[in-house]
Amino acid sequence: MHAEKVMERQAPNWVLLYQDEIAQLWGRATTYNDPESEQYIAASERRISDAKQVGSVSWPAIPTRRHSSSKVVATR
Repeated sequence: MHAEKVMERQAPNWVLLYQDEIAQLWGRATTYNDPESEQYIAASERRISDAKQVGSVSWPAIPTRRHSSSKVVATR
């Protein structure tokens, strides 16, 4: 896929945060790979797979905290 190849070439600047069978979410490496950043997401918290999407959520799909070590914060 063209978009995927473009992002892979940008790997020093961007990091893959989420992937399933049809979608990818990339974030700036300076933000999401930096443990000092409030937006840091540890590699163990990133969900990278080719898993099939199941279920649905209502809009807006605001994430909830899974546990206290998570740095993901929902904003509006």
